[in-house]
Amino acid sequence: MTVVQKRHAAQASVVRTASGQFITSHRMSDPEVADLVRAYRAEIGASSQTASAFLQKVGILTKTGKLSKKFGG
Repeated sequence: MTVVQKRHAAQASVVRTASGQFITSHRMSDPEVADLVRAYRAEIGASSQTASAFLQKVGILTKTGKLSKKFGG
């Protein structure tokens, strides 16, 4: 896989993947990224329903709310 990095805008890198696509890569240490992550985390953790929906979306929980087999369920 060939990865070419170029600095772009404030703290972000434009990365070219092996398939030729360009994506923007951010670091968790960047203040604006940390702020976005904190806000998203607060949104997800606002209720057990939003937390369950997120965990189902990323494959940790099944649709019935049980732990998926990948994670020991």
